[in-house]
Amino acid sequence: MRLPTFWNVHILLGALHFFLNPLLSSTATSNGNHGTLWDNSPYEVSPEGDFPESLQFMNKRQKSPSFLAATINITVREGEMATLPCAVKNLGTRQVAWRRLANGQVMTVGTLTWIKDKRVFVDNKIRHEQPGVSDWNLLLKNARQKDSGIYECQITDKKRFSRNITLTVIGPPIRKPGVTIEGKEFPNLGEEIRLTCNATGGPHIPEEIDWFKEGDKIDSHKYPNILITKYRSLRDQSLVSQLIIDHSREEDKGMYICRSSDEEIASLKVTVMVAGSVNKKRGTGSGSTYGPHQGSSASGLLLKGSAWIALFFYTLLYPLCMHVI
Repeated sequence: MRLPTFWNVHILLGALHFFLNPLLSSTATSNGNHGTLWDNSPYEVSPEGDFPESLQFMNKRQKSPSFLAATINITVREGEMATLPCAVKNLGTRQVAWRRLANGQVMTVGTLTWIKDKRVFVDNKIRHEQPGVSDWNLLLKNARQKDSGIYECQITDKKRFSRNITLTVIGPPIRKPGVTIEGKEFPNLGEEIRLTCNATGGPHIPEEIDWFKEGDKIDSHKYPNILITKYRSLRDQSLVSQLIIDHSREEDKGMYICRSSDEEIASLKVTVMVAGSVNKKRGTGSGSTYGPHQGSSASGLLLKGSAWIALFFYTLLYPLCMHVI
């Protein structure tokens, strides 16, 4: 007996439902419980941070992904760029996401940045020399100390694939290599001379600082009156040296030079002011201004001239007056 067309369609749909129902049910969550959104993410995730079953089902027949060996502890100085490595093999159609474990915040998915921080982005490259391998490095520009923490690189798959990278940011920023020298340029005779040389070496502290006077290297044998001290400043990443002369002498004047082991040089000319030489210069200056001794000499000459003139007239007029009398 031949069944009506209606029943043929009904039986066919029932068979399809019987065979496809187990397959479809396996892709659904077992308890229907989903977590909150990952920072405006279009995908819902479980409380453990796993990706949704819809994405996992797409990857069911792909090769299992894996992470390539990489450094898991990254240390940078404040202000530098931090690069957190994540190289994946057999990624297929899966996605790579970065998040910070401290707050569970998703930072990137694929090459898209999911947080409002312009310093954060992903550097994605395909390794053509290594088939199936791609880099998904998280870059953090102008790193700050508060960025220190653990970051997770995760692959969207039914089985959890993740790797943690620890970032440590230290400070402050390193200054460029260079040398500066400070001190009093015109000390008075007998005053202390104290010159300070500050040498920075970029990523490292200079090993040594040498002092020179007029091109001659200063040491305790040639210059017993000069004391030189040195100390390292870890906070500033610099080597600091001081040249000290307790009681300056006239012969201590000259050009002082400090040189770091990185061949950076700074100089300062010191002139010891001697009181006698200052007064002498003032006394020999040209112009209409006279000192007190110069004024006394001029007055004396004027008095002497007047006396000679009076004596001359007295000698000339005295005989004439006597004759008239």
